[in-house]
Amino acid sequence: MRRACVSIFLVALMLFSTVAPVFAGPQPDTTFRAVYLGIKGYNTVDAAYNIHVRHENWGGPADWTFNFAIGDEIVEYTIDRSNNFYLHKKLAEGYVYEVGVRDGIVVALDETVPDAKGTVVSKTESGLNIETPEGDMVFVPINADTQYYKITNQAGGSTVEAVSLYDVVGKTVKVYGNLVYQAFVASPYTPPVKGDPNRAENTIKNLLATALEPCGTCLYVWGGSWTWAGAAVNHMINYDYENPSVPPNPDLPILPPWEAYTSHQSRTTGLYQKWIDFFQEQTETYRWDTLSIDPITSYRGRRINAANPANPYSTTSYGDWKADILDVYNYAGTDCSGYMGWVLYNAINTESGREGFTHFASQIANDLAHRAYGMKSPPSETKNLYSTSFDNTSFKPGDIFSMGGHVWMVVGVCQDGSILIIHSTPGQTREPGEGSGGGVQLSGIRASSGPGSEPDCQAYQLAVRYMETYYPEWSKRYVPIEQAFSDYVSGSSGNQGLFRWYGDERGMLDPDGFRNMTADQILAELFGDQPLFANLPSQESPRDNKMPSLVLGAAAFLVMAVVFRMVQSRRSIHVTADKKRS
Repeated sequence: MRRACVSIFLVALMLFSTVAPVFAGPQPDTTFRAVYLGIKGYNTVDAAYNIHVRHENWGGPADWTFNFAIGDEIVEYTIDRSNNFYLHKKLAEGYVYEVGVRDGIVVALDETVPDAKGTVVSKTESGLNIETPEGDMVFVPINADTQYYKITNQAGGSTVEAVSLYDVVGKTVKVYGNLVYQAFVASPYTPPVKGDPNRAENTIKNLLATALEPCGTCLYVWGGSWTWAGAAVNHMINYDYENPSVPPNPDLPILPPWEAYTSHQSRTTGLYQKWIDFFQEQTETYRWDTLSIDPITSYRGRRINAANPANPYSTTSYGDWKADILDVYNYAGTDCSGYMGWVLYNAINTESGREGFTHFASQIANDLAHRAYGMKSPPSETKNLYSTSFDNTSFKPGDIFSMGGHVWMVVGVCQDGSILIIHSTPGQTREPGEGSGGGVQLSGIRASSGPGSEPDCQAYQLAVRYMETYYPEWSKRYVPIEQAFSDYVSGSSGNQGLFRWYGDERGMLDPDGFRNMTADQILAELFGDQPLFANLPSQESPRDNKMPSLVLGAAAFLVMAVVFRMVQSRRSIHVTADKKRS
């Protein structure tokens, strides 16, 4: 009986643990609906210095103030830091939240789903006729208590201002009860290629399809898809699996990378909607990079940069590394490692909330090998990248290459030896003087030698053709990238190198034969678009490969038919002649 009671207790405890919230902090004594505006003083020297000097005291009192708008009134609060900045990870500027406050500190924070959103087509005395992004018409009742506001998203401080009913007609809005916000509403987006979340097995084909899902709709953000301040919690100490380091603050344990670095969106299956929102709201004037760096002081060797109003989205204005900053725009896009973390999670897992894969770019190949998903060359023990010589024959589809400050995935190798890759990287805009934007895109790496080592290699041609055809909005903004082999395959860190998946259940299966296909064949299979290869020299899709044999077969058949007919005719003539002679 006692054993049965214990079993019942354990089952009940397990059930409770599965439904209990991740964060169970203090209960709020005040709740309200508000728009999150951003960190007070963002992109200013004072804010940057404050973040630096508080770097070693993350467990202490809250030192940063966050602005919210209740109606058009700005209110300021600090936010509870419990559970590795759990609440901070939900923050996204210009979005509406239910906020709970206790003793002047935000202790509860949940994004609110609008009752309706879309374009206000017309108004009546009793309501608004709204066309949803999907093209449906909905009627939203209004009354004397309905209030109208306009949200303007801008880095360094979004704003909310009161407007009239007449101002929202013809504009996109989000409706929350009696609150109507004129705000940006993204158009529906379906990626041309996407992974299968209900797959029965992990495959190279699904890995590459998953990698293509955010392509052309996710902008480059330094620190994007990293956790809000996880790297800072880890104090920039590279996690040593065998010998975990002792943290400077004993109250803050050193976390493994999948806990310290991986954001919520990088541990969620499916394409992240806020990436789509941010991409569609920006234009070719968006820039991620810092135009000029002006060191004004330093704190323990870490540079503090002056404010950069021309580039407020760049979190690098707070310092050199993710540990020195708050990744306040981590929700808006990805950097190379954040993107790779999302791809790996979605290619390996079929449900949200498990261990993540975000890590420093130079560490990802080593991390995957350590987790026994495959092999890394050279092994980390050699501590010398040059111990292994790479050329274009070294790469296979699905391979991941970690280099100094960057990480990328191989889509395939072309007939001329050039390498088609996919990655998140900055890119030059097409408008002169507009600077750098970029994000998740196909790019070409020239071969180490041979015909593909010249400019305009086949991989670059493929990147241009597919980006322009399937991601036209992206291609209107950004110039495709072609890199020299030496620029993307050289390095000196022992953590860098080439990772290749095991070909069995431990890694990625290949029932589709992708490892034996060229890059153009792989794209043809993924996009299902044979005609794109018609004008590309020396390139054929799998369907194209069948054409010569089909043509030859048909010709042979015709020849045989003609010969057979001739034989039959001659035989008929001979038979007739014989009959006549007889």
